[in-house]
Amino acid sequence: MGERTAAGGGVRGRECKLTYLLRAPEKHHRFGINSLALSVSDGGKSLYTAGRDSVIRIWDVTTTSAESSTSRSLEGHIDWVNDVLVFSCRGAIGGSEKLVSCSSDTTLRIWNPAKGTRIHTVIEHSDYVKALAAVDTTTIASGALDSRVCLWDTETWKLKGECGGEEGVKGSVYCLAGNGVQNSSLVVVGSTNRIVSVWDARSGEKIAKLKGHNDSVRSVALRQDGMQILSGGSDSLIRLWDLRQQRELRWYDPHADSVWALSASKDFSWFLSGGRDGSVFRTDTETAESSLVVGSIGSEKDNIVLSIAKTADESGVWTSSTGSSVKLWKIGAGVRVNNGTGEEIDVSKLETKPLATIPGLPGIVSYQIMNNRRHVLTKDSNGEVVLWDITRASSLTHFGVRNLEEVAKELEEEVVVPSWFSIEIRLGSLGVKLDRNCFNAEIYAVDAGLEAESEEYKVNIGEHVLKAMFKWWKTSYDSTRGNPQEDDPNPGNQNKFSDYVLPKHTKIIISEEGSPIPTLQKEAGALVAADEEFIPRWILDTVRDGRPVTKEGPKMSFLLQPEQVGGMRRLGHSKLSAPRVLRVRKVIAYLVKELFPEDESFSQAPVEVDVEIVCNGRVIEPAMSLGSVKQFVWRDPGDLELTYRLKAGSSARTDNE
Repeated sequence: MGERTAAGGGVRGRECKLTYLLRAPEKHHRFGINSLALSVSDGGKSLYTAGRDSVIRIWDVTTTSAESSTSRSLEGHIDWVNDVLVFSCRGAIGGSEKLVSCSSDTTLRIWNPAKGTRIHTVIEHSDYVKALAAVDTTTIASGALDSRVCLWDTETWKLKGECGGEEGVKGSVYCLAGNGVQNSSLVVVGSTNRIVSVWDARSGEKIAKLKGHNDSVRSVALRQDGMQILSGGSDSLIRLWDLRQQRELRWYDPHADSVWALSASKDFSWFLSGGRDGSVFRTDTETAESSLVVGSIGSEKDNIVLSIAKTADESGVWTSSTGSSVKLWKIGAGVRVNNGTGEEIDVSKLETKPLATIPGLPGIVSYQIMNNRRHVLTKDSNGEVVLWDITRASSLTHFGVRNLEEVAKELEEEVVVPSWFSIEIRLGSLGVKLDRNCFNAEIYAVDAGLEAESEEYKVNIGEHVLKAMFKWWKTSYDSTRGNPQEDDPNPGNQNKFSDYVLPKHTKIIISEEGSPIPTLQKEAGALVAADEEFIPRWILDTVRDGRPVTKEGPKMSFLLQPEQVGGMRRLGHSKLSAPRVLRVRKVIAYLVKELFPEDESFSQAPVEVDVEIVCNGRVIEPAMSLGSVKQFVWRDPGDLELTYRLKAGSSARTDNE
C-alpha cells in the first residue's frame, strides 16, 4: 500500500533523495525482530512483530501450525521498528484495538491493525525512538536516544507533557514501563546512566532514583499496583525494587550476559528473562530460584534474545532474536540452575524444540559494488552470495554459500565507471540510493548492458534507470493530459538501443533531506499522475519533460609514442587528451588515420588487425577504455603512457619503407 505526504507544497524546491528496494513482495521478515506484542481484545490470537526490515507483521497464531500462519503487514517506517504496543482506542466502537509503533526513523506511527491502515504519524524526537509504555488508559509514553520521554494523548496524539521537562532524563533511553491502568501516573525509565528512574506523568517530576546497576538498564517491568519494579541491565543482573521504600529488595543472576527482555507474571510472583546469552529463564521472585526454560533460542549467530511475550494463559512464551524467525516455547518446570548444590546443569532435560516457529528470511549483511557500476554482489545472513543487476532491480546469479571476496575476484572486470549511486543494506534488503548526482555515469550503451545498433552510442545510466522506474507513472500522467502514448519510454533513442525494464513491485521511497517521513512511498507500478507533486524536479526534468542529460565526461591526458624497436614514426603531437571512456580502438583508428592516410590495406579490415597499443609491457585489448587502462594497467597518478607498434607479420608500411 502506498503512502504520500505533502511537504510544504511539494518537494521540488528541497533536496530530495530516492531509494528503490530490490525486494520482491514478501510475507516474512528479514533480519532481527526487535519487539513482540500479542493482541489483547481477543485473548492473544494475533501476534505483532516489529522488524529491523522496517515492517510490522501481524500473525494469526490460532492455527494448528504457526509455520502456516498467515500474515499481514503494516509498512510506513523507513528504518528499524524498535517497539510496538497494543492499546484500546477510547470512544471507538467496542473499544477497537489499535497499535502504536516507534522506530529508528525517529517517528511514532499509530495503526488500525484490522484495516491495515495508518491513522497518524508523530514527529517529536530527534533520535532513535527505542521504547513505548502505556501509562494509563489514555496516555502512552515514548522514550528515545535523545534523552526524552514524551507523553501522548491517545485520542489526539498531541504532546501532553514530558518527563523531566526541558532537561529531559539523563542518558539515552532504552526501555520504559507503565502499568496501563486507569488513574495511574507512573513511568519507569531505564537508560545508559545506569539508574532506574521513576516519574510522575501528571507533573513530569521524578519521584524515585534507584541506583544499583553497573551498566546500562536495558529492560524494566512494573507491577500492576505500582509497588515493585524489575530491571535488567547490561551488567547481566536483574534487580527487584520496592518503590515505596525506594530501595533494592534483591538481585538475580541467572544470565551470563546483558539482560534485554523481561516479562513478569500477572501477580509478579515470577518472571521470564532473556538476553545476549540466548537463554530464557523463569525465576521465582520470592525464592530467587531460576529455571532454564530455553537454553538456546537460535543458531550461534542469532542466539540473542531481543524480545519475549507470554501467551495470555502464561503457559508459553514467544521469543524473537537477531534472526528473522519467531518461536513459541512451553513454560514448563525447566531445569533448576541455582539449587546451591554446585551440580552441573543437566541440559538433556531441556525442551530443545519450540512448540511453533514462524520462519523468516535471511537478510543481506555485506555487499560489494562491482567495477561496472551496474552489478552488486551481496552476502546474506545464511552465507549465500548473490549477484544483482541494479539497473533492472533483479538478481542475476546465486552462488550458494561462498566467500564474497573470492566470488568478486572471479567476476570483476577491468572497467572504470563513475559513481552514480550508493547502497543501503540496513533493512536486510538491497537498497539503491539516488540523488541529483545519479547522472554522473555516461558510458557506451553496450557497456551499460543495453543492446545497441552501434557500439558508438552512449547512454546515461541514471537517466535510463529513472525512465524505466517511472514508466508507469509517465503512462498515467500522459493519459490524464491526453498526451499521445509512446511505445518507447525513451523516444529520443529512436530504437538505437534497448531500454531497462524494472519489476512493477519495485518499491520507491522519496524523502527530503533531514525529514523522517517519506514524501512518497509506493511500488513503481502503483504510481499515478497525481504523484507528480511528490516527485523531485531533477527526476521530472528527465522522466516527464524528456530533457536530455548533458553530462560531459571527464577527460584525461596521455602520451602516445612509437615503441623504440618498431620502426613506426612519431606523431606530430605525442601528448593528447581524450574522454576517459574513449576505447583504445578509437586511439588505434586515430593512429591509422595520422600515420597511414593513403594505405588502402587498413580500409579493408578493422584497424586493430595491424596496429596494437602497449602499456607497461601489456598489449591492451581494443575494447578497454583509457580510464580502465590507467587504473588497472598503468597504475600511476601521472599521465598515462602508451606505445604503439605494428603486429607481428603485418604488411603495413613503416616510416622506413
